[in-house]
Amino acid sequence: MKITLKQAGAGVAATVGVLASLVGVLTYIDDKTTDPPAERKSPPLIKAITLHDTGEPLGDFLRKTPNSSGRSYTAAELRRRGYSFLLEVRAEGPPGTRLRLRWRLRVAGGDPVPGADYDQVASDFRTSALDQTEEVPVWVPDPVGPGRYVVRFTFQRLDDKGRVVGFASEKDSAPFNALCLGPCSSPQSSAQTGSDR
Repeated sequence: MKITLKQAGAGVAATVGVLASLVGVLTYIDDKTTDPPAERKSPPLIKAITLHDTGEPLGDFLRKTPNSSGRSYTAAELRRRGYSFLLEVRAEGPPGTRLRLRWRLRVAGGDPVPGADYDQVASDFRTSALDQTEEVPVWVPDPVGPGRYVVRFTFQRLDDKGRVVGFASEKDSAPFNALCLGPCSSPQSSAQTGSDR
């Protein structure tokens, strides 16, 4: 699977979007020589989500992530703390299929956390084999305050121009407790003002 980095938004949103879109291809499987029968083709799947590190500064994440973007960051951006996840994803079907992996931070059992910082594109994919598995690292900035959260990861289908043309699959991380790594506010009260996209 060829993975390309995608930037979205402007200002802080673009910064966090790029930060979260750093991916490396760690595993590659291509064990078929013909197209799988139509009945065996399945939508792209998020097979597993592992919370890897908590309180990790962005700078540390960038140093250990292969194929990081060449973008420049301010010292404050590099010090910003967050959570790194490792996703195992699988795509089966014709080479050249375009997919987008998004993430959205949510209060566990509740609403999405408002703000562009917490609703980002993780990466864009273009498949290059009939059956592939990738491990994708994703960095998510610290939530707005202490509480229990999940990150919802969603696969979307893209057309040849990179426009979203359909939904493929989604999966939530296991709930985790945030300890308010940055400025604190009530996640429940601020999440109630947000709207789902």
